[in-house]
Amino acid sequence: MYKLHGDAEYESKYIDKIQDNIVFSQSQYLQAITSEDNTDIYKALLAGYAQKHLLFLGCSLQEERDLQFVYDKSKSSQKDAYRIVLRNKIPPSQEQRNLKKHDVNEIILVENYENFYTDFLLAYQEYQTENKEKIYKHINPEIIIKTEKKESLELVSNANIFNSEANVFF
Repeated sequence: MYKLHGDAEYESKYIDKIQDNIVFSQSQYLQAITSEDNTDIYKALLAGYAQKHLLFLGCSLQEERDLQFVYDKSKSSQKDAYRIVLRNKIPPSQEQRNLKKHDVNEIILVENYENFYTDFLLAYQEYQTENKEKIYKHINPEIIIKTEKKESLELVSNANIFNSEANVFF
């Protein structure tokens, strides 16, 4: 998940900083995203656009030249990947054409953005928890320290120090 707008001062350096609270110009966004100081996020955005499903939250994708630049540089995007934007009504045809310029191929209509964000975040957190437990069966194993000499020697020499059924390290 990337937050590209709002707290950019902490994430990047940009041209012509003239005050503490600023709104980036289009050239400043492009400079920030392509700056040597930001190569990690730039590469991650390129890879994300090329390989992953994307959900644009709170982003109009109108006049977003920084994101357009990233998309143009990652033209090798997977054709079966979803590029999703939220709207509260069907966009006019001109806006739909602009969305296609960002490779948006799905529009989700919501009645209330705030309710959607809350529900989406809760569902995402539940999904992460469920999948984490499925993938990592042994989360936070217990550690039991054996102090008896015989038990310690046995563990060091030939015994299995992890009991997967009990989720315990000895």
